[in-house]
Amino acid sequence: MSIGIRDIERAVCQRFHLTPEQLRGRDVRRKIARPRQIAMYLVRDMTDASLHQVARHFGGRDHTTVIHAARRVVKLIEDGRTMPRYLDEIRAILAAMTPHRETLHQQVEAEELVTIVDETTQGRSNGLAAVLTPRGAEPLTGEGEQRQRANIAGPRASEDRRAQST
Repeated sequence: MSIGIRDIERAVCQRFHLTPEQLRGRDVRRKIARPRQIAMYLVRDMTDASLHQVARHFGGRDHTTVIHAARRVVKLIEDGRTMPRYLDEIRAILAAMTPHRETLHQQVEAEELVTIVDETTQGRSNGLAAVLTPRGAEPLTGEGEQRQRANIAGPRASEDRRAQST
């Protein structure tokens, strides 16, 4: 899964205890401007966003502000004081965020593929059932219903049914 501008913004805000509005705002105090510069640097380093896109995202600034921010962060990295540690901490936050999003997406996808829905009328089943898939609901009807249910439950369930019927 790719990392976007908002992901980086969120990670920087988390590390420096700021809100996204503060990061995108006009405040020039160092405690806000430095994290903004770091965010701009990381966006340029980790995404394909153009200078114009980065500048626009961070408060409608000029593209030369992004160039200045990146140069400033590089200089602070070379000085070797706290900047390398800040960048490592933010990258760790990003790494922790990304797998969670992928796992959640895979979980939702799996649930969509195996959920069986029974339609009911006034609390009584009318015998209609469907499988939710990414393409929508597919009805389970007729002779193929048992086979479809077995396929949904997985190969082990259909083997168990065959063993029971013999």
